[in-house]
Amino acid sequence: MALHADVGMLKNTYARFNADKVPRLAAALSYTTIFALAPVFLIVIAVAGEVLGLTNGGHGHHLVEDQMLEAIKRSAGQEAADSVKQMVTAAYGHRKQGGIAQVVGWITLLLGAAGLFAALQDALNTVWHVEPPKKPLWTAIRDRIASIGMLLAIGFLLLVTTAINAAIAYVSTYVAHALPFPGAGFVFALVNWLVTLAIVTLMFGLMYKYLPDAKIEWRDVWTGALVTAVLFVVGQALIAFYLGRAGVASAYGAAGSLLVLLLWVYYSSMILLIGAEFTRVYAETHGSRIGAVPQDVDPNAKRDEPAQKPASVPAG
Repeated sequence: MALHADVGMLKNTYARFNADKVPRLAAALSYTTIFALAPVFLIVIAVAGEVLGLTNGGHGHHLVEDQMLEAIKRSAGQEAADSVKQMVTAAYGHRKQGGIAQVVGWITLLLGAAGLFAALQDALNTVWHVEPPKKPLWTAIRDRIASIGMLLAIGFLLLVTTAINAAIAYVSTYVAHALPFPGAGFVFALVNWLVTLAIVTLMFGLMYKYLPDAKIEWRDVWTGALVTAVLFVVGQALIAFYLGRAGVASAYGAAGSLLVLLLWVYYSSMILLIGAEFTRVYAETHGSRIGAVPQDVDPNAKRDEPAQKPASVPAG
């Protein structure tokens, strides 16, 4: 019975995937992400670098930049990391101008970063079938500032993941051979994977909970976030393996690095939105059964109503 329900839930997720045109949403989100990558990276590098300050390994900004580029290299390959580095270097050159030009540069960076989260919020609203409420100007500005705060939180989580991965790799290199049981390297690798999975689950959970203009229960969010994190972590390894051997970058010449980065961003966007579709289906099937409830509506008012049936897709 449980197996039948799970299969039905997967079918409903696929039906919503088609009905909401998720590949088109992912393509639009990827387009926005490519243009927002440099602003996002510069903001995270600037804030996290100031927090870290001077370290034994050099200035905090350089340490953060190296860690983030290393994370992209592991996930999408050297070409994608090089492409991001070129974007960041070009944007940083403009930001170093003085006076009014620097102020305008920072405003442009903040608007670009906020635009990415506005596009992500719009895509998640499409998944949950909710219309964004009309807001006063000050409320809209406050929400954009909050979105930048979420950006910093997610950037911090990514940095924590990278730092923990590096620490575990360092420990496993020098300690694994000294442990009294075989397979210690595998144990460290498993711990590394589980830590990464936990942090990525938290990252997706924050997105699914706070970005859509819908009230979603935490119990629904965590299941969807965990499923999405598993798909993301496993898929990242697979796509890195594919991109490393498919020769995409060399086949397209100078545009190859950007194409590799775009493929990686598109895949990540697809996983994010598929996870959101699954989260909604789970909420309607096993979870709170509240469906999509706008932020200004009390979700408890819908608890006694029957669950909404997922949209069906006509055969053929």
